[in-house]
Amino acid sequence: MIEQELRNLGLSDRECFRLSSTFELIPPDARTALEIGFYDLRVTRLLRKRLSVVSVDLPRPVSAEDKSGLVFADIQALPFPSKTFDVVFCTEVLEHLPEGVLEHGVRELVRVARKSLIVSVPFQQRVWNEMFKCEDCGFTGHSMGHLHYFTEEDITRLFPQYNVVERRFIGTSKGYAPDWLYGIARKYGNVWGNYQFGNCPQCGRTDRAVPPNWFGRIIERVIWRAHKHAPTQPSWLLMSLAAA
Repeated sequence: MIEQELRNLGLSDRECFRLSSTFELIPPDARTALEIGFYDLRVTRLLRKRLSVVSVDLPRPVSAEDKSGLVFADIQALPFPSKTFDVVFCTEVLEHLPEGVLEHGVRELVRVARKSLIVSVPFQQRVWNEMFKCEDCGFTGHSMGHLHYFTEEDITRLFPQYNVVERRFIGTSKGYAPDWLYGIARKYGNVWGNYQFGNCPQCGRTDRAVPPNWFGRIIERVIWRAHKHAPTQPSWLLMSLAAA
C-alpha cells in the first residue's frame, strides 16, 4: 500500500524503497511524531495519514495551502518541551550538518523524543571523493552538500542513550576507485562533479562544475574503469532506535 502511494508521488524506485522501509519501522504504538526536514511536503502528507505529525524545517517560503503542523526552527533549538513525541524522524539530514550543529542537533532530537528515533544516512559515503567546484563562482563543496562519512558505529555513538531495534542497509551504489586517484584527478586534472541538489549553494546560478583539462579527461576514464570493478555497497543505513 505505502509503496504505491510513494510511486504516485513520482519518486524514483530507489527513493520509494528507502521510504517504504522507513515507514515499516514506525512503532505500532506511536501516535505522535516529529519530522525533521519536510522539503516539498510529499512524504509529510503520507506521514500525516498514519500519525499526528509536526514537521520542522529551516525558515523558507513554502507553497502549501495548509501550513498547520509546520514549524520553522533550527535543529539546535527545537521549540518543544522534552519528551513531546513518540517517534522522531531524522532521515537524510544528519549528513548535511556541520560538526557543531550535528552535536547540538542530536541532543535536541534525544530531548524531544519520548520513545523512538528513526534515522537514515548515506552509508560509508566517501564525501571527499565527490566534490563539486562551481563553473560560475568557483565555490567548492560536496556535490550533494554532505559533510560526513557514516558507519553503523558512528550512529550508535551519536545516540548512546538508545538501543538499536532494527538496522537496514538500503539500495545499492557503485563502489569507489582508490582515494588517491580522485586526489590526483582534482589537483592535476581539474576533475570535479556537477552539483546534484539544485544549483550551486553559493551563487545559485548553475549546477555545472568547472570542465576538466586534457589530463583530467584521461584520468576520468581511469576512474570510470575502476568503478566498474569496485564492489558495490549499500546506499543508505536506516536505523530504528528505542530509548534505553
